[in-house]
Amino acid sequence: MKTKLDTRVTEEPTRIDVKDIFESVDLSGVTAGTWTTFVRLAGCNLRCCWCETPYALTAVQGETMDIAAVLEAVQTDNVTVTGGEPLAQGEASMRLIRELMTTHLVNLETNGSMDFRPLLRDKFAPHLRVTMDWKLPSSKMEEYMNPELLKALRARDVLKLVCGSERDLDRAEVVIKEMQRVSHAKCYITTVFGKLHPRDVVDRMRIWSEEHELDMTRIRLQLQMRSIIWGQEQRVI
Repeated sequence: MKTKLDTRVTEEPTRIDVKDIFESVDLSGVTAGTWTTFVRLAGCNLRCCWCETPYALTAVQGETMDIAAVLEAVQTDNVTVTGGEPLAQGEASMRLIRELMTTHLVNLETNGSMDFRPLLRDKFAPHLRVTMDWKLPSSKMEEYMNPELLKALRARDVLKLVCGSERDLDRAEVVIKEMQRVSHAKCYITTVFGKLHPRDVVDRMRIWSEEHELDMTRIRLQLQMRSIIWGQEQRVI
């Protein structure tokens, strides 16, 4: 039996929920320290117990804006799309990032549960750098991480590991080992402010170096620039 074809045209989303747009220094990954425009989208699919941006976890905490207005607000060569979780708004998120990639160098700060792979198939993918934040045990969100995304990371991308305990460092070793097996990306390790001292990461890196099981040329310690510059209680500005 024949059925009537669905001839409806699905329109691309034109609006997106935004918490903040502002210029400052980038804070993580390869682009840390560079001047950038932050586009902080509202809403997140996770609830990490040490979340640094509780003011951007839900859509109602933001303002619904035309995507065209967001694009117009970005005046720097570099743009950092973050959240909340910047991919949590589905096709609206994807459209915004694709549009930004046509004219800007984009650093996408996303967690390890949201699928960014469609963006890597875009012709402007060389303008995109993915900083993927893999949640470790202290976050209480590790169960939502998708190991398949480790394979998608390119040499220009970053696996970010935020460690808040010795247990996190134990787990980080396992994750790094798997990432290095399937990807050429670099790994940046930082700490939860007040929970783990950066020297603890250095001590662990020394052990990894002596054991020769990890490629240390692809592992970096990154200090928590947000807390150093603005303090733990103040928002990034």
